[in-house]
Amino acid sequence: MTQEIQEESHKTIEQTLEWLASIGRISPPQQNADSPPCSDEERVRLAQDLAQAVSTPLSQIILDERGNRG
Repeated sequence: MTQEIQEESHKTIEQTLEWLASIGRISPPQQNADSPPCSDEERVRLAQDLAQAVSTPLSQIILDERGNRG
């Protein structure tokens, strides 16, 4: 893809996102420069906490919701 096509594509995407935001279909991301991203250690700890909070694997929840159609 040439640089010109990439730039035009990027403009089109930005214009589409701006239009969707203007009609209320999407919300622009909230930027919070005051809080830095979490560290790798904190991300691992949060993932472990989340894994412990869920007692049933997601795959089993999906199967249960579908019913035993096997």
